[in-house]
Amino acid sequence: ITFNNNTDHIILEDQPIDIWAQVDLRSNAPVKPFHNLCPGFMVFRSSPKVINLVEKWGNVTTQGQKLLRNQGAFNKLIWRPEQFNISETVVKVLPMRFFVTGKLYFEQMSNRQRKKAVVVHNNGIGGYDKKVDRLKNFSLWMLDE
Repeated sequence: ITFNNNTDHIILEDQPIDIWAQVDLRSNAPVKPFHNLCPGFMVFRSSPKVINLVEKWGNVTTQGQKLLRNQGAFNKLIWRPEQFNISETVVKVLPMRFFVTGKLYFEQMSNRQRKKAVVVHNNGIGGYDKKVDRLKNFSLWMLDE
């Protein structure tokens, strides 16, 4: 799921938050601080500083600076903005019980816990066919074939 149409999705929270992001955890263990944000599932508030962050993120992942791969680069930009001459951004973590990673949902949660999930990010597994098979096995595949 990508929230990429600025007229379809409105977040009704009056707080100075720049980015809402999913934490990429492999278990229910708490993370302090949230240093492993998952750029595969985020919502951005459009502002000059967020646009600058995203542009810088694109630059460090495509221009051979060998900083880190996509997720590592994003986290480094968020948690060490002074190294990249960008403004700090305010990040809020999406509640994991509702915005669940694939590893948690498919391998660790009980059926009761799964019923409370709102969005499942089908990550933690590589390859399109494997992802489709996993969704089918949990009756989450919604396309007719």
